[in-house]
Amino acid sequence: GGASQDPDALRHLVEHSATVGTLAERYHGQLTSALELQSLTVRDVVRPNTSPSSVAPDATAAAIKAAADRSGHLRLLVRDDDGIKGVVHARDSLRAGATVTAADLMRPVLTLDADAAVYEALHTMRETRSHLAIVTDAGQLIGVVTLTDVLARLRPAAGAPT
Repeated sequence: GGASQDPDALRHLVEHSATVGTLAERYHGQLTSALELQSLTVRDVVRPNTSPSSVAPDATAAAIKAAADRSGHLRLLVRDDDGIKGVVHARDSLRAGATVTAADLMRPVLTLDADAAVYEALHTMRETRSHLAIVTDAGQLIGVVTLTDVLARLRPAAGAPT
């Protein structure tokens, strides 16, 4: 709205106010952190990895569990030669019958653009109940980001207890 300011203009105002002594030091630090978070993008929190832990669509429940154990990740991408098809949670494979495959168990995977604001990404991940997203830059996979990664990056400046 009309009250929102350009982050650079706000940053300048905060610096000026701190310099002339009209802004208490503790507020200066908090505001500076908040402004830095405002400009944080998904690229700043992504784990660069062009081949994240994955299984093939025809992977059996046992193969999913084995891949999860081997990688240490509970959420695995489901991918084939044409790309990423979805995401499967190892927990879902535990109850699955012997003939169930990753394609049967997978859910849609969220794709985030590397230049998206972290706050937007957090909102999207919460709205879609996605704990894992793939991150692309100009359509190319550059890595994955988890809800935990995003929250960990936002939490310190939000003043939330750690």
